[in-house]
Amino acid sequence: MIVKDTFPETFRWSAYFAMDAANGGKIKKRYESDLRAFRHGTSVRKTQAKLRDLLRHASSTTAFYKDMDPDAGLASFPVVDRELIRRRRDDFISSAYADGRGCRIRHTNGRNDLPLAILQDARKVKMNAADGIFLASLANYYIGEKMAMIRVWSGKGNPNRVTLHAENMLRLDCSSLSDEKIADMLNTIRSKHVKAIIGYSPALALISNYIDRYCVDMDDFEVHSIIPITEPLTEEIRSALMHQFNCTVQAWYASEENGIIGIQDPIENRYYMNAESYYVEILKMDSDEPCEDGEEGRVVITDLNNRAFPLIRYANGDLARAHHVVKNGHYRMSIRDIITGAADPLYSTRGELVSVYAITNELWDLAGVKNYQLVQKGVRSYELRLAGERSLMDIDGILDRIRPVLGADANIEVSFPDDLMTCYGKNKVIVNECPEYLKIS
Repeated sequence: MIVKDTFPETFRWSAYFAMDAANGGKIKKRYESDLRAFRHGTSVRKTQAKLRDLLRHASSTTAFYKDMDPDAGLASFPVVDRELIRRRRDDFISSAYADGRGCRIRHTNGRNDLPLAILQDARKVKMNAADGIFLASLANYYIGEKMAMIRVWSGKGNPNRVTLHAENMLRLDCSSLSDEKIADMLNTIRSKHVKAIIGYSPALALISNYIDRYCVDMDDFEVHSIIPITEPLTEEIRSALMHQFNCTVQAWYASEENGIIGIQDPIENRYYMNAESYYVEILKMDSDEPCEDGEEGRVVITDLNNRAFPLIRYANGDLARAHHVVKNGHYRMSIRDIITGAADPLYSTRGELVSVYAITNELWDLAGVKNYQLVQKGVRSYELRLAGERSLMDIDGILDRIRPVLGADANIEVSFPDDLMTCYGKNKVIVNECPEYLKIS
């Protein structure tokens, strides 16, 4: 079905940038720099200058970084994680923004229910907006088009009616997705002429499954862009959605604390990183040394825009593999094989570090399993937590898949917690509770 934007939709696009121009045009300028970087790469020299400025600002205005030497370079700064930031939050706030004037706070519970509140200054907010508009356009969604946001709407920080109208957005809640609610959601998407869907990946997976099970007629839908968030979709579900809606499906790589960091390639399973706003490193699992391209490692992000709350070398808990292209003083970076929610180090019964992908590659297509988590309890003992339709699960077959990875003498207990079924955020795939390994982690 050929879909054309209505006049109100195209008017919103023009009006948005007209309002920006009246306020200095900062969003349009960043949008254009994002576009140049996507086409030609990001300047290495300008990135180094941004990093120098950020490190000097952080060391001179925050308690956490006050003893750091900015001239020693980024690698001399510590890698920080969510728990450290939560415990010492006030030490990360820049004295230049201590009163919070002109700033906003982004709240996230994140993984493992660790509360986190990040202060963002006005410039950071504008850069976030520009990055979002640009990266959405790469996925064939242009601000002003009718968009449905599928997420858990808790009531806190929700956009008001004026904002919803201005952004032409529908709020669709996925706190609980029964077949009846999915049917209502699809009817709304059809009747409201929705052009773009941005939503939690697990919710999109359930919608795709519903469409298949009930053979939903998709001819009257006008969706031409689907952008999954929170975690990557499996290739199987992504392909199904592309076929069902006859449109592109490109996930954002994003977080509440940073913003939209990158976007999935329309064909390949890799993510273009927005190096205009973020300096992304992939560091080794057992040290803060950089990984070689293609090597599995921890995702570590430096936000180049936020001066109110400098996030420098922030390990967001994800794992990935990187690929760099450097040419004529410019570079492009992409990452692939992302494991969101990351994982603790996992060891076999022989004491050898096991790749996360060795587990996920064995467990990605299990019948009846909606979600899973592997917990190492001891040197040779593990708990595999499975959520879904227990009657459809082949438990012996599942154990036969992972036992060779962990060790023939692995003692694997299987449990069926209900709470994993309803988690629409980022789950931790592997948890290590082994006392012997916690001592060295």
